[in-house]
Amino acid sequence: DFKMAAGLKTVLCTSATYRFSSVLTWRCGSVLHTRPFSSVQSTQSLSPAVRYLVDTNRLDPTVISPTGPKNRLLKGDVLKYMADLKSGTVSSISDSLKKPTSTSSKPVKPVRQDGEQSFIDIPLTNMRKTISKRLTLSKTTIPYAYAVIDCRVDKLLQLRKLVLQERNMKVTVNDLLVKAVALTLQRIPEANAIWNGDTVETLHDIDVSVAVATDGGLITPIIAGANQLSVVEISSRIKDLAGRARSGKLKPHEYQGGSFCLSNLGMFGVTEFSAIINPPQSGILAVGGVELKPYLFDTDSNTSYDEGSVVKMISATLSCDCRVIDYELASKWLAVFKQILESPIQGLI
Repeated sequence: DFKMAAGLKTVLCTSATYRFSSVLTWRCGSVLHTRPFSSVQSTQSLSPAVRYLVDTNRLDPTVISPTGPKNRLLKGDVLKYMADLKSGTVSSISDSLKKPTSTSSKPVKPVRQDGEQSFIDIPLTNMRKTISKRLTLSKTTIPYAYAVIDCRVDKLLQLRKLVLQERNMKVTVNDLLVKAVALTLQRIPEANAIWNGDTVETLHDIDVSVAVATDGGLITPIIAGANQLSVVEISSRIKDLAGRARSGKLKPHEYQGGSFCLSNLGMFGVTEFSAIINPPQSGILAVGGVELKPYLFDTDSNTSYDEGSVVKMISATLSCDCRVIDYELASKWLAVFKQILESPIQGLI
């Protein structure tokens, strides 16, 4: 029921617009609301397009300012009101009914429509655009093959301490992994190759890329001739390349090329992951962090360990281009890599 502000007459509001007074008053529960009669319009006079917008967006047509002939609400009026709601320049009718009118100058918080999510557009840098294109190219044009292997690294970590003691040079596990990857490629030369359109091109030099995170994105500087370098030399070159990569001072030949890449997330607590190949390279090895795992049998010495014995292990996932490195070759590659890590004194230093 609608009651006139003067309290003289009560009428049942149907589809008509009543103008007994300049102000219309109605009660919703215990709250009394008022609105000028000029803003009230019959819902039956709405066009189909306006009615669709109002119904689908759950809007109150009486709060939208009409601009059509004879005070008629147009589709453009509704669209403008919706845009104003989105930008926060007007508040929704639900807010006006729930909150009393205030003369405070405090700014009104923009109201979000149901299902609408706020977001911020972040422009892409040239580096990010290049990364996006190359990763999309990799995932849409390369037939991927994956293989995973677990390797004991107790002796590898002991070797790291030995280098520190004897040469007073601190090397990281990542430095040792780069050397192990290079030696594996040297022993399995078929994997040191790239896909060149319609042929497999075998490379003579063993250049290993190392994934380095920068503020602008991931970049892979190259350790050229890694198989011929000592672990200490590899460590020094990685530090130099990584530092210049983060400051944007790498030259193109220092991050373009190579046949293989190493990505190590062990320092972030990641135990296992698969990485994306950087074409035209044929493979990338993703290495996780060191974990303590039960190890009950040693296949090399055929000896068993007591129940509850644990050893230090890492998980290595090989992502490779099946056109260059098939599953059989990938298995051989990982077997040699595992052998080098678990018997690191032979050639790693």
